[in-house]
Amino acid sequence: MYSKKYQATLVIQTDEIYWLYEINGLPPLPKSMEHVKAKIDADNKTYDSMPPIRHNFIRENAKLRSTAVSSTIKGAPLVKKHK
Repeated sequence: MYSKKYQATLVIQTDEIYWLYEINGLPPLPKSMEHVKAKIDADNKTYDSMPPIRHNFIRENAKLRSTAVSSTIKGAPLVKKHK
C-alpha cells in the first residue's frame, strides 16, 4: 500500500449508554471526475472574442542592450565595443 492506514476511536455517548468503536482502515478512494458539472461559470466571453496579440520577437530582442539576470553571463553587453 502507498497510503497511510488510519486508526481512530469513535465514541458515542448518551445519557443511557456508551459505545466505543475502534476504526481501522484506509481513506476513501478518489471518485472519477467524469460527468461533473462546474460549480462556477468558467466561460470568459470577453477574452475569447479578442484576437491574439502577435509579438515580433526578433525586433524585441534587437532592442536589448544587455543580458538578463537569469543569464549565465549576467548583465554583459550584447554588442561588443570596438576600440
